[in-house]
Amino acid sequence: MSGMVLQKAALAMVQFCEYHRNQWRDKVDAADKLRSGGSNAEGVDFNGNPEDFLKDVEIVDTVLLSAFLNCSPPKRSAVVELLSQTNPVNRCHMDSSTALIASQGNAFTEALLWLYRSHNEHKRVLVALTEDRCVGQAAWSREQFYNWTAEYLRWLWCSDDIGLPMQALNALRPVLEYDAELGLSVLTSRPKQSRYSVIGGKDVDIHDILTFLESVRPKPPPKGSFGQSVSNNLRRSSTVSSNSISVSMGGSDDAPFLKIPLINGRALGVTYLEW
Repeated sequence: MSGMVLQKAALAMVQFCEYHRNQWRDKVDAADKLRSGGSNAEGVDFNGNPEDFLKDVEIVDTVLLSAFLNCSPPKRSAVVELLSQTNPVNRCHMDSSTALIASQGNAFTEALLWLYRSHNEHKRVLVALTEDRCVGQAAWSREQFYNWTAEYLRWLWCSDDIGLPMQALNALRPVLEYDAELGLSVLTSRPKQSRYSVIGGKDVDIHDILTFLESVRPKPPPKGSFGQSVSNNLRRSSTVSSNSISVSMGGSDDAPFLKIPLINGRALGVTYLEW
């Protein structure tokens, strides 16, 4: 098929798959419980084996992804929404979907990253998450790239899964070098719409955090200025403006402040400790 015939077929498949996804939403949760050793307390009828049902769900999600990509023009925002939503989580077949999205070029970089992320392929996300691969050529701007990267690393940092916070710390250097304040916010703020603790860094030793921060060489602030924006993330015992920090010199609220620019790793470490 090609041309208008393919376009009409793609739109029809989108409607078909979205209808069944909505119908199956509760069944998917019940099937997951059974697969993980739970019981079917709700008495959900799968018309057979729950594993076979979940395979059908995988087929429908993969076909839906393909249909979005075969629309004219391809529905990039719909693809990102499908892959990034958490209720229901997509069940797209990993290898097939990777090939489908990669064939669309750099414009679908974000979609590919969300596919990896939604399947807990975090090592693949971090390998692909570089400025050289993700910026320009119909993909992201630098600002969009670093903002997405910071939010993703913030999610890893606050995760309860063993190993993910350390992966976030190991991948944080480029963000800190690009924008020290944005990088520090990864370690000090809660991810958007997250159930995770605001503290983050599970099983990561404070010494490792400080050693890492002290090794970073952030981009210097504009000459003669500490910047205008003020972070809301580090207000507990210090105030931070773009690439600078005001550290309290005493215990009272009206104690004098010493403004320390975020120009080296030691300043980053002091900022983190003050938080």
